[in-house]
Amino acid sequence: MKIFTFIILMLIINITLFANFEAAAYPSAGYSNETGLYGGVITYLRFTPQDSISSNHKNMFYLTTSYTEKKQFILKLKPELYFNQSLNRLEIELLYKKWPSNFYGIGMNTDLHNFERYSSIAKSLITTFSRKINDFWEISLYSEYVNYAITENDVDGMLSSATTLGGNGSITTGMGLIFSYDDRNVTAFPTQGSLLIFQVNSFSEVLKSDFEFSEYILDLRKYFPLNNANTLALQSYLSTIRGEAPFNQMNYLNDYMRAVTSNLYINKSAFILRAEDRVFIWNDGFKKRLGFALFIEMGEVASRIDNLNLNNLQLNYGFGFRYSFFLEDRMNVRLDIGFAEGQSNISISAGEVF
Repeated sequence: MKIFTFIILMLIINITLFANFEAAAYPSAGYSNETGLYGGVITYLRFTPQDSISSNHKNMFYLTTSYTEKKQFILKLKPELYFNQSLNRLEIELLYKKWPSNFYGIGMNTDLHNFERYSSIAKSLITTFSRKINDFWEISLYSEYVNYAITENDVDGMLSSATTLGGNGSITTGMGLIFSYDDRNVTAFPTQGSLLIFQVNSFSEVLKSDFEFSEYILDLRKYFPLNNANTLALQSYLSTIRGEAPFNQMNYLNDYMRAVTSNLYINKSAFILRAEDRVFIWNDGFKKRLGFALFIEMGEVASRIDNLNLNNLQLNYGFGFRYSFFLEDRMNVRLDIGFAEGQSNISISAGEVF
């Protein structure tokens, strides 16, 4: 919590130094199978650095907190700061998460009705320091620390068995490199261009990690302006882990698919395909802040990349509403309603999912 206090103090100092800032705060609420009803607050504050050469690069502080019907709690603070005429960027993500949940096992053959309850407390610190190589290419140094404590579980259950790595908690520490190509017109709500990301992370005992494993991520996104009102957004995402990773560090299908039950499908490798049509119809008055979205998502997890099988792809779909609280680059609040497995999830969050 001392780190949270320090970041908040830095936020206050920055506000006093930069008078020209934008702020927005709004309630969040929703429903999912894992949480039941939930509510919280999302706060944004951003300002343009004095030496910035682009209005697309703004310092931002994002704070969110949420409490659920099932007594789950999350607090996240995420500053994003630009330096040296926006050539350098520092992103920090601090997370505290107290989360009773369900464990269904590992893989795609899990059963929605066969699970065990457990509780965990996660504390994590993620930093990303990026340097622009030219107008489109960027290289980043990534670091991650996660302290994942199991506070309550079934001593004779699946989670406590020797086959579930990290079932009694874990500390993982890693570093990595990210190479990215970005020619999108804006970052918050792109309507044209591409984003290509390749990331390699290594978690090692040398860094005081309880487990040794490597993670490889390929993230491809493309945006097409269909007309003045419609944007088609596409994403292909592939992630795989080599080595012995604890279950909480594996790929969770619900992290990428909005209607999949939390924790139901997890494994070392994941493949995701997503498409979303984003629409802002009106151009005048209050209505120009209002938009809509239709989405479809497919994905699966497996123990290895070569075990991924298109026949096992899970499907979900849905629609959503958008409200732009910053019109300049359409920084949006989104409400999404997704359908899968004969069930539905409703969520309110900030920013687009990709």
